[in-house]
Amino acid sequence: MDTEKFIEGLEPLFKMTVDSNLWVKTLSRHYIRTISGLTGKTEEEIKKEMDEILTKVKAETEDAIKKHKA
Repeated sequence: MDTEKFIEGLEPLFKMTVDSNLWVKTLSRHYIRTISGLTGKTEEEIKKEMDEILTKVKAETEDAIKKHKA
């Protein structure tokens, strides 16, 4: 296998991953600022809430993957 061609073939995936990461960060910051302004909660409180939700979503996703593999 030609390693260089393999890496070139993955380039669109790399670009999509970087673009997705940038959008997630941008939307997260906008969400945190907006919700902070609307609720009066600090940005740190909202980040903590989001981290708690992320932990639950990760666990649910892991469970779904395990069930699918079984």
